[in-house]
Amino acid sequence: PPEYLLIFLTIMLGCAPFNSVIEELIFRAPLSIAGRFRPGHRVAMRCAVVSSIIFGFIHGYQHSVTGGIVTIFVQGVMGMMFSISYMKCGGMEGKFWRPIGVTITIHTLVNMVLLCLDINGVIGELNAP
Repeated sequence: PPEYLLIFLTIMLGCAPFNSVIEELIFRAPLSIAGRFRPGHRVAMRCAVVSSIIFGFIHGYQHSVTGGIVTIFVQGVMGMMFSISYMKCGGMEGKFWRPIGVTITIHTLVNMVLLCLDINGVIGELNAP
């Protein structure tokens, strides 16, 4: 029905980008700060690892069937991939807008794909015992 399409588009075009913006500002912006005040690859990588671990833990509630350590690990790896893309796009040089824009875009696209899979029941089938 058309009302479902409206709900779907609202979620895809409203919630997914908003969520990505907030999470990227919280988890990737500190990498720029670390790169600016403590230049060096090691400091930024340590910040990226810590940020990714925390990112994994805050997403640990998702997919309650598998949940727990598997979800934390997968989300932590995704967080590390976002961090690496942030650093490769200029975050290591203390730049902010281009790297954060790239990671927000990637994060939004990942969220949209996962949302489509979840709505179509694919993720539920993957999580089935």
